[in-house]
Amino acid sequence: MKEYAHLDEQHRPYAAAVADDDKGIGRVLAALQELNLNDNTLVIFTSDNGPEKTGKETAKELRAGYGTYYRVGTTGGLRGRKRSLFEGGVHVPFIVRWPGHVPARHLNKTTSMAAVDLLPTVCAAAKINLPSTYRQDGENMLDTWLGKQQSRVKPIFWNWRGLESQPETWPRWAVRHGDWKLVCDDSKRVELYHSQEVWAETSDVAKDHPDVVGKLTAQLEAWRAILPAMPDSKCLSKDKRRK
Repeated sequence: MKEYAHLDEQHRPYAAAVADDDKGIGRVLAALQELNLNDNTLVIFTSDNGPEKTGKETAKELRAGYGTYYRVGTTGGLRGRKRSLFEGGVHVPFIVRWPGHVPARHLNKTTSMAAVDLLPTVCAAAKINLPSTYRQDGENMLDTWLGKQQSRVKPIFWNWRGLESQPETWPRWAVRHGDWKLVCDDSKRVELYHSQEVWAETSDVAKDHPDVVGKLTAQLEAWRAILPAMPDSKCLSKDKRRK
């Protein structure tokens, strides 16, 4: 905290936390170098989705720790924050480091990926074959990591079941396929965005592309039809303190 004494009270804890994370990553990379594992180790840096909304001054403490008043993260101009299906709520940083394989300083602003792609992609990098009976939602996106052109074939789906109803959290469902993304609620409200043109999702083009709306809506409905009515009880915590 002393390193950031020049910042105001609200930004000081946030800057200190980010700096501490950065130093921790540095220790991991230094250890790989020291153990001569640097060139044969794939390192991935990513984060949770969407910055938390900044709370009021009365929200300085949460469970004996820093509260939402100190959560001053930015979406970089993307619409929405945490708990929103707009890009500000689902877009995350993703950095891959693999010397001799992943080109240094290569920036990809077009390819869409999801967390479900990690398993097949990492297995491909390690030359491990997945069982033939394994049914996966993800895709092998290794070519993208290696700096090559690749498009994700399968659509990516989201469902938000929270209780909040704010201007940026009204979408309950979303689907992305290629450069197109559709968001909708449980009624008939639908919006369509084309990421190659506006990543910030400020221009709804649903009326201009009814064919795309129809295609993505059909994909979303087909996905919704296979969702379980309730989560598998084996996946739920047995801790009675959690509700």
